[in-house]
Amino acid sequence: MNKTVRLSIDISEELHHYLKIQTARTKDTIRNYVKEAIYNKVDQEKTPNKETLKVLEDSRNGIGITKFASIEDLYKDLGI
Repeated sequence: MNKTVRLSIDISEELHHYLKIQTARTKDTIRNYVKEAIYNKVDQEKTPNKETLKVLEDSRNGIGITKFASIEDLYKDLGI
């Protein structure tokens, strides 16, 4: 089980008001809204490793890509 810690930050009244409106609109809590925002920000800042960069480059160059004439052909290949 993860240990929780308390985080205290100062924000403007305007930002607090905006958070209250957003969370009320989405029926969420400020706590959950801020946690999700932090997770999303961290995910955006992750740097791909060398293997991921190579796969992305290969796919741009058509290496390792299988093309199908139709979605049905794709399904057949997948055994669906």
